[in-house]
Amino acid sequence: MLLFVNPFEQISDTDYKLDNINMSVIENCYSFNQNIYIKSVEYDDLKYTVVIEIEDYELVIAGLDEVFVEEGLSYDTNHKIGIDRTINSFLTKYVIFVYSDLNVFPQFQNNKLLYKVNRGTKIYSVSDCKVSYIATTIIKGNNIVTEINKDDIYFCEYWNLSSTRVYNNENINRGLLLGYTGNTGSCIDPQMILKLNSLFDEYDFKVIYVKK
Repeated sequence: MLLFVNPFEQISDTDYKLDNINMSVIENCYSFNQNIYIKSVEYDDLKYTVVIEIEDYELVIAGLDEVFVEEGLSYDTNHKIGIDRTINSFLTKYVIFVYSDLNVFPQFQNNKLLYKVNRGTKIYSVSDCKVSYIATTIIKGNNIVTEINKDDIYFCEYWNLSSTRVYNNENINRGLLLGYTGNTGSCIDPQMILKLNSLFDEYDFKVIYVKK
C-alpha cells in the first residue's frame, strides 16, 4: 500500500503513520488485522460505502458490491468487510490518502484525482519522492512529475499549476511545498489534477480515504 497525505495540508510524515493498520485484500474482499467498529454503511448508485473506525482513524472504503458488516457493530480481527468485484487483486495498488477533513472527497477516475480549488492554493508533496521533471504542456499546463520508490516505482503528477517551487532531480520529503494551483493547460476554472502512474502503466489504483 502507498500512504499519501492531503496535497493541501502541510503534514509531516511522523504525524500520519498507519504502521499499526494492516489491510488485506484476498479474492477482492477487504479485511483488517485488528478489531474494528463500523461507523456507517451507505448504499448509493448500486455501491456500498463503509466507514470503519480503527484506533484513532476513520477509513472510508467506497465502491463495494457486497458488504458483510452492519452499521454500529464491532468486529474481531480479520472479519470480512466487503467485496469489490471490479478490481483485479493482482493489478491493483491501494493508495491510502490521509486527511484531517473529509467533508469533500476529490473526484477519482482513470487514476486521477480532481481537486476544485482557488487559484494560488499551496500544494504540498503527498509522499517522499524525487522530482523527475517539470514541464508545460497544452493539456497538463505547468506540471510536476515525481518518482516514488516503494515496493515498485510509481509516478505522481501534479497538473494545472500556476507556478512551481522545486527543481528537476531534487529529492523532497512529504509535506514540502511544490507550487501553487492555477488554471494552466486545458482547464478553464482553477483546479489541480493529481495523476498516479506506475513504471510500465500496468496498475490500476484504488483510493481509500482516511481521517485522523
